Amino acid sequence: MIKRVVVTGVGLITPLGDTAHITFDRLLQGSVGITQIPTKEYPEINDLPVKLAGLLPPSFNLAGWTKKLTVVKNVYNATSLAVCSQALMDSGHEILTDEISERTGLIFGCDRSSIMDIRRTHEKVKEGGYAKLDRFIIPKVLASQSIGSIGIPLRIRGYANSCSAGIPTGQVAIKDAFRIIQIGEADVMVAGAAEVEFDTALLMSFYKSGFLSRGEDPMLACRPFETRRDGWVYSVGAGAVVLEELEHAKKRGARIYAELAGGSSCADTESAERDGNGQLRAMKIALKQAKVEGSEVDLVVADAPGWKHWDEAEALAISRLCPDCSVTSNKGNLGHMQAASGAAQVVEGALSIYHSKIPQIPNLISPCTKAIELISTQPLEIPVTHAITNSFSYDSTCFTSLVFKKFG
Repeated sequence: MIKRVVVTGVGLITPLGDTAHITFDRLLQGSVGITQIPTKEYPEINDLPVKLAGLLPPSFNLAGWTKKLTVVKNVYNATSLAVCSQALMDSGHEILTDEISERTGLIFGCDRSSIMDIRRTHEKVKEGGYAKLDRFIIPKVLASQSIGSIGIPLRIRGYANSCSAGIPTGQVAIKDAFRIIQIGEADVMVAGAAEVEFDTALLMSFYKSGFLSRGEDPMLACRPFETRRDGWVYSVGAGAVVLEELEHAKKRGARIYAELAGGSSCADTESAERDGNGQLRAMKIALKQAKVEGSEVDLVVADAPGWKHWDEAEALAISRLCPDCSVTSNKGNLGHMQAASGAAQVVEGALSIYHSKIPQIPNLISPCTKAIELISTQPLEIPVTHAITNSFSYDSTCFTSLVFKKFG
């Protein structure tokens, strides 16, 4: 029998704050976490055309979490451990007993390995030969290393896997964790993604590829669905959720934010920049699995990065499927956290359902479309019974949609 799955814990580390609930509150306030890149830490910024980014919040205790790591100590593993610990604590699973530990699994990922560790290793070997080679360089650059860095200290001993699916990585990890609980392989799953190394080489790579906004005002740089948008802002962050089999959650009296009812990942062999067909298909598949009609959807937390025709394509797909729903996007607040962006959208969707409050899109003055109901100027307070969260890759390799229901 297919099991029902609910969200019982959330965790975020974003440019707006070091917890999911702080981030959500600041989204409701319309706060923007994008900032000037500090030249003290990154002096090369003075010579670069891009000056804005979304960085880890000053309140995040990176040094403290790095000390908790047993072997491979870098920012990716430290932040991954921190965000999963946060989600577990939020769910009420502070200490996993042996029985729960063996039925608790983990799927976590990133878009890329540690480029900065690779660069530092190259510089050391170039200067001093292979005698200077860091013996931990291989685990430092393995995306799968986070599974051990998270699982060992948190005593997660059930199903384990790493995930790398580009920008949708966080949502793909959550979707796959959903499946594991559905088929009974685990009672509890921790799932998400992190992208936390801020690297000026990557910044310039995104810039040269035409992705990034040229804006100089942090409040106006990333503007989803805005006619005058000119690209997204490179950001870092991490997100995770705790998913739980419904009866298991009810038995222990867990707080339930929402029920995860359907999910999909699909590719599109043709460009989806304008027609939105890949985006539409992903949402249709997820809704069919959830047994929800498009007309029943109250909210879409859109991918909407504020880039080229991508926002219009997603808007077109949404309008064809659920034209009466409300639509929001958090990339104007957080920037684009890449692999972690989908997890942030999931957390926003779940908390919007739970609190009956939907954050607005900041600085949306002249919408690029009238085909959908975009939330601007202030938060929307309405009951949300069904929500879709979208996370899409720009090369059409992966379109991911999840469908959530209000529980109870």
